[in-house]
Amino acid sequence: MAESTFFRMPVGGRPRRGYMTKVTETLRAKIMYGCGTVAYGVKDNAFLVFLLFYYSRVVGLSPELAGTALLIAMIADAITDPMVGQLSDNLRTRIGRRHPLMLASALPVAISFYLLWFPPDGLTQGELFAYLLTFAILTRVAITFYEIPSNAMLAEITQDYDQRVKFTSIRYFFGWIGGGGLAVFSYATFFAATPDYPNGQLNPLAYEDYALLAASLMFSFILISTLGTLRYVPYLVTGNAPKLVGLSSVVNNMWKVVTDRVYLPLFLNTLAQFGAKGIVFSLSLFFNIFYWGFSPAQIAILGLALLLGSALALVIAPAVSKGKLGKRSAAIRLAVFAAVLVPLPVVFRAFDFMPENGDPVLMYTIFIHLVVVVSAKIASEILVSAMVADVVDDNEVRVGRRNAGVFSAVQKFAEKSTSGIGLFVAGLIIGATGLEADMSAAEVTPEMLTTLAAYFVPTIMCFYIASVYLLTRFTLTREKHDKNIEALRTRAAE
Repeated sequence: MAESTFFRMPVGGRPRRGYMTKVTETLRAKIMYGCGTVAYGVKDNAFLVFLLFYYSRVVGLSPELAGTALLIAMIADAITDPMVGQLSDNLRTRIGRRHPLMLASALPVAISFYLLWFPPDGLTQGELFAYLLTFAILTRVAITFYEIPSNAMLAEITQDYDQRVKFTSIRYFFGWIGGGGLAVFSYATFFAATPDYPNGQLNPLAYEDYALLAASLMFSFILISTLGTLRYVPYLVTGNAPKLVGLSSVVNNMWKVVTDRVYLPLFLNTLAQFGAKGIVFSLSLFFNIFYWGFSPAQIAILGLALLLGSALALVIAPAVSKGKLGKRSAAIRLAVFAAVLVPLPVVFRAFDFMPENGDPVLMYTIFIHLVVVVSAKIASEILVSAMVADVVDDNEVRVGRRNAGVFSAVQKFAEKSTSGIGLFVAGLIIGATGLEADMSAAEVTPEMLTTLAAYFVPTIMCFYIASVYLLTRFTLTREKHDKNIEALRTRAAE
């Protein structure tokens, strides 16, 4: 193939600032980089919202076995994340380190996800458990081969402090729109009520259409993003460290990343943040149905608040982190703001400051509250993710090796593992209240709701306080980042 300007590496192995501004920091580059997250958003939404319900209520697998299978799959996924990150960092090909894995993931992701929704008829409980476990693991691991390398590119496609926030904002936006948008569309079409199925989520045929559309979207957007960013490979920052050989050196490198003194506060912050998120998401159904008395139609409308909040975060994160404030201070302010707001409606209800259940004003109030909270929380997460990319540069200056893939994997590991902890804590809270998802409103006592609120507010605040404190321990500033980039460019030119 004839050499083109897109496949000519700049002198010194590290792109000059002018190259990155003109080539990789364009709107096209941001969209191509971010749009692949639609696949991850679709997968996440399916696993969080639909999969457990489908297997336990439609297929007939016991909820305990279904939950156990999904928990094991999540653990297996979290374990493979660092391995994929290390593999991506060590890979050397004509099309770079990230793109071979991203490209190879597209078909396995689509096939494994699609088959996940088609267990054969006549299986025993044990066989259904094995089927769900197998394809849940395959789906999670397959998409890891896309998500980890793709996320690692953030530290390589731009070295600019503010541009990294813009790239991450678009990435998060596509993830939320992909997952949330498909969910809203599915509720309105595939899972709409029919004469045979007043509750459309109990219709087995609906999941066939859902699975086909979801798998097609995942396959398409992975390919669009991978092929769309291929032209930027020669301009990605790679570093010149030798490959790691042997299991001991690989494990040692991963441990050094996890315990890196600059990164550690962000890692621990992610544990607290996503633990809180797991609690909030797990309890949201109980609050919406029992505490606020919302109908299924109203709950579906609340889903639009999540999409609107994610769209606002796309604008908020870059805007608040500009200038002297920087990512760290902006992330802290957003996290504090969200932490105060999250439990506020529950606290106000305890003091009779909220509208009564059934009052239309209550629905509007919770909708606006959700939009504001979600936009602040996502904007804070965007800034933390962009800060991790800055740590990659700082770590390379200090240790002489570029570990973008491993940092990406460790961050994902923290997100996934503590979401599970959040689910566990939420289960303890529900157990203490005596609430059950299939209860009728008449069966729920005021004491149950009081107990729910009494456990929820202090528990969630403990997670949020820890999260904010850990952000204050992060030390990497804009000025330090600029010095790191200059040091790396000088080193590459030597």
